[in-house]
Amino acid sequence: MSKLRAADPQRQSPARNWFHRIAASLCLCSVLLASGFHTVALQGYGWVKMYEVYSESLPAFQAVDLTFSGDDLCGICVISRDLVESTEKSIELALTEKVPLPPLNTLAISVAEPLPTIARHSLSPSRETKEFSPPLEPPPPRVA
Repeated sequence: MSKLRAADPQRQSPARNWFHRIAASLCLCSVLLASGFHTVALQGYGWVKMYEVYSESLPAFQAVDLTFSGDDLCGICVISRDLVESTEKSIELALTEKVPLPPLNTLAISVAEPLPTIARHSLSPSRETKEFSPPLEPPPPRVA
């Protein structure tokens, strides 16, 4: 007599397992990109290529010395340096720029209304906007 398998909560369908692997991979990629790993990987690739070029004509110790000296930058090293500098500038700008939030009672909603004289068949009708400020009063208390 064959036993019927009970639904195993640990066992997942192949499609669901595939989806979880893709989601985990995307999360890992986003964490690596947010931490700047892509610039480190790009710089490492540039150093490997520079070492390959220098080691064709020089001994290994001189090739390593020229690779990491910083005197002659290859195109990949320049791109990596520019990426690091632009990231540092954007972080510095984000940390130094302090824009106060507007108070809640002064928020205005812009409502666009079409002009009544515009023909309906025109492709891009101009719109007239007017400010609308909703009353921001607290709701009445609930009765228990």
